[in-house]
Amino acid sequence: MEATPVPIATETPASPVEATAAPETAVDSAASSNSVATTTPVPGPSPVPIHSAQAGSSTFRLMDNVVCPQNVSDTVYMVYTKNKALFLTCVDKSGYQIFPYSGKVPTAEDITLMVRAPECMGVITAVAMANLPACSIGDMPIKAVVETLLKISVDMANGSAAPSAVEFHALMAWRRDVNLAYQAGLPYDGDSELYGIFKKALWKALTNTKVKVLSDLTIVLDSATTQTSADATGSAVSETMAKVQASDASASVAMEQVLMPSATESTTTKSSSAAPRVIRSSAVLVMLSSLVLFALIQLYIVVVDL
Repeated sequence: MEATPVPIATETPASPVEATAAPETAVDSAASSNSVATTTPVPGPSPVPIHSAQAGSSTFRLMDNVVCPQNVSDTVYMVYTKNKALFLTCVDKSGYQIFPYSGKVPTAEDITLMVRAPECMGVITAVAMANLPACSIGDMPIKAVVETLLKISVDMANGSAAPSAVEFHALMAWRRDVNLAYQAGLPYDGDSELYGIFKKALWKALTNTKVKVLSDLTIVLDSATTQTSADATGSAVSETMAKVQASDASASVAMEQVLMPSATESTTTKSSSAAPRVIRSSAVLVMLSSLVLFALIQLYIVVVDL
């Protein structure tokens, strides 16, 4: 996501400012009986430092941006095509087009409306669950964008306000650089305070979501109330379950996709496969009974002849 870079903190965090008020001081004058009281303003809490990646850094290595390979782009566009109605509803409710990328960095109002719209959060969560590589589609580092929006959604659920466009871009750019460095096996700022906050937020968002992605790439907003069935092509549908791991060594919440049939599908499959087995067993019994009967008849004929 291209935007005018904003100044961000260096790798060495600034010393936090103590948020304590100075006591009131009285100015006494021997020549006057009046006393004047002054109060020192209380500074706001210091923001979490956002480190900048540097070439050759031993803690946070700067990497060149990577363009997504064709197969990744194709998959993302397939998800978009399959769930176009969901994407359009997200745009309608938020006024912001997250994909295809419009070229506009979202404002605080855009982010607030996206977080409030289930359709937008469904799209964002589903893409995050796909665990895409660190790369860009149309100048948008899609993995970093959805991870940043998920982190912000957790912050807002805890009472924080949505960040401005400048603040969002700074967070997203940091996350992009983290993902690129980690993907290359280089230092990725994994010991920073912001990294720890991101990891916890993504873990919370992805382990508490009801969003699921079916094998035909359909995004289901609330799988608890949705019955899994055959898709329009008649092929079997199974849910893509995401097993989330939060290891300290991961640059993001690692997602291991496991294709597991739903309970409905498993029951249907077992029932349909059991029927042929019953038929085959019955046929074998009939054949065996016929052979036994034929043998008894032959034995009776031999005995009579004797």
